[in-house]
Amino acid sequence: MNKKILLAEAFLALFVVLGFKLAVGNDQSKKSTMPVRDAIYKGRTVMNCSPDWNQLNADSIGINMKPLPGWGTYSWPISTRNDSAQFYFNQGINMYYAFHIIEAMGSFKKAQEFDGNNPMVYWAQALAYGPNINDFVYAASADAVQAAQKARELSANSSAKEKALISAMLVRYSTDSSISRQTLNEQYAAAMKKLYEQFPTDADAASLYADALMVLHPWQYWQHNGKPEAWTPELIAVLENTLKSHPQHPGANHYYIHSMEASPNPGKALNSADRLGSMMPLVSHMVHMPSHIYIRTGNYEKGMTVNDKSLDGYKQYLALYPDVVNNAFLYAVHNYHMKVTCAMMRPNYSTSMQAAKETANSFDSAYLSLPQPLGNYIQYVALTPQMVNVRYGKWAQVLQMEQPKAHHQFASLLHHWARGMAFANSAKLPEAKLELSFFLQRVTHPDLQIRMEPFNTPAEQALVAQKLLEGMIAQKENDLPGATAFFEQAVQAEDRLIYTEPRDWLIPARHWLANVLIKSKQFSKAKKVLLQDLAINPNNFYALSAMLQVSSREGNAANTSRYKKELAAAFKGSDLDQPALLY
Repeated sequence: MNKKILLAEAFLALFVVLGFKLAVGNDQSKKSTMPVRDAIYKGRTVMNCSPDWNQLNADSIGINMKPLPGWGTYSWPISTRNDSAQFYFNQGINMYYAFHIIEAMGSFKKAQEFDGNNPMVYWAQALAYGPNINDFVYAASADAVQAAQKARELSANSSAKEKALISAMLVRYSTDSSISRQTLNEQYAAAMKKLYEQFPTDADAASLYADALMVLHPWQYWQHNGKPEAWTPELIAVLENTLKSHPQHPGANHYYIHSMEASPNPGKALNSADRLGSMMPLVSHMVHMPSHIYIRTGNYEKGMTVNDKSLDGYKQYLALYPDVVNNAFLYAVHNYHMKVTCAMMRPNYSTSMQAAKETANSFDSAYLSLPQPLGNYIQYVALTPQMVNVRYGKWAQVLQMEQPKAHHQFASLLHHWARGMAFANSAKLPEAKLELSFFLQRVTHPDLQIRMEPFNTPAEQALVAQKLLEGMIAQKENDLPGATAFFEQAVQAEDRLIYTEPRDWLIPARHWLANVLIKSKQFSKAKKVLLQDLAINPNNFYALSAMLQVSSREGNAANTSRYKKELAAAFKGSDLDQPALLY
C-alpha cells in the first residue's frame, strides 16, 4: 500500500479522533477538503476510527478479526448459545464504547460467522455504522439499514430489552434521503430515552442513551462561563446514576470524561479517569482518555504516562490486527500532542521538547500542504517545538528554528510570533516590531479564516498570539499600562476559544498578564489572575511561582509558606535552574 495514501488517510482520521468536523454549511471548507478525501478513498477498502462505511469493506474486516487482548472483562450477555458469538459480541461492544470503531465492526461481523441467526449481532453492526461525537464527515451506509432490518427479522424470540434496542435502531437510519441526519439523530435519541426509562437500571441502555444525547450536540456541553448547556444536565445525570451502580462500565466512564472535561469541575471525573486505563489496558484510546481529566486537574505527569502507555498498547494491536494500521499515525500525533501539552505545565524543558519533536516528526512534511482546514491543523501541530521554546524562554533556540515555507500560512504566522517574542526578550525591539509587521500582514489571509467545526479558526487562535507579542513589545518599552491592556486582550481572546484537548492555544496568556501586574506592583490584581489560571490549569509551576512572588511581596507569611511547599512539589524532576517566571 502506498505510504503517502496511508499517511493522508491517517491524517483525515486524526481529525476524527480530535472531534473536528467540517462546517457543512461552509462551501469553501467542503470544496477544499474534497480533493483530499477523494485521494484518500481512491482504491481503498479500509478507513479509520469513525470511517465512511460506504468506502470500507466491513466483510473483510470481519474475516481478519481475531481475539484481541487487553480490552477488559465487561460482558453483555445476548440471546445466543454460541460461546464464540458471545465472545466477539463482547469484544465488539467494548471496542464500540472505546471509539475503536474498526475493531468493533470487525468483531460484530466475526460474531455473525458463529451465530448468523442472532439478531443482536446485526443490531450491533448497525450500531457501529452510526455516527458518534468524533465523526469527521458522516455518511450513513445502506448496509446500516439492512443490518437493522435483519435484526428485526430475526427478533421474534428476543428478550424485551433486545426488541426495544432493535426498534430504536430502526429509526436511526432511513432510505429516504430527504430526512436529515440531525432529524434521525433526534429520533434515535428519543427512542433511546424511552428505552432507558423502560430499563432505568440497565447500564448499557443508559450508556447508549448518553451516547445518543452526546451525538445531538457533539463537544458542546459547557458554555465559556462554566454553565452547562441546556441539554447537559440530563446527560450528566444519566451517567452519574449509572456509575453509582455500575462503576466499572467502560462506556459510562468514557462518556463521563468527555461530558466533564470542559466543565468547571473536571475533578468529578477523576474516579473514571483512574479506572479507565486499567479497565482496558491495551485499548489505546481508553488508556489515553484519562489525560483529558488529568490535564484539567493538575496531574500532568500522569497525563504524560498514560499517553505513553496508550502508544504501547496500540503497537500491540497493530501487530495482531493490521486493519488498524492507519491509526498508528493517528494515535501517535494526537497522543504525543496531548503528552507535550501536559509536559508544558511542568518545569522540564527537555521532556517537553522531546515530546514536541516526536509530535512534529510523526507525519510526513508533505501533509503541511493539505488543503484547508486540514493543513492549518497540521501546521499548528508542526510548530509545537517553537511553542515549547517560547514556553521555556529558549530565545536562542527560537531564532535557530527553520523557517516554514511561505505558503504554509499558519505555520509561518506562528513562526513570526515566536521570533518576535524572542527578539523582544533579547533587547532587539526593532527586530521584534518587524516580526509583528510580518505577522499582521499574514493574519488576514483567507486560509486562516477557515473553521474546523465546531472549533476555532486559526485567526481566532492567532489573536491570542498577536496580543501577547504586542504586549511584550510594550512591556520591554517600559509601557506597563499598555502591556497590561494588551495582555488582558490576549486573555479575553484565549477565553473565547472553544474548548478542545489539546487546546488551540498551548501557553496560558494569564501568565504574561500576571507577570506585568507584578512588575506594576498590582499584587491584588495579579493574585486574582493567577487564581483564575490555577482553576483552569491546577498545579502548574508558572502560576505557583508567581503566587509565591505575590505572597512574598505582600508579606503574607502563611501563603508564602504554602506556595513554597506547592512549588517545591511541582519542581520535582525539573531541569530548570530556579523557580522563576520566564516572562
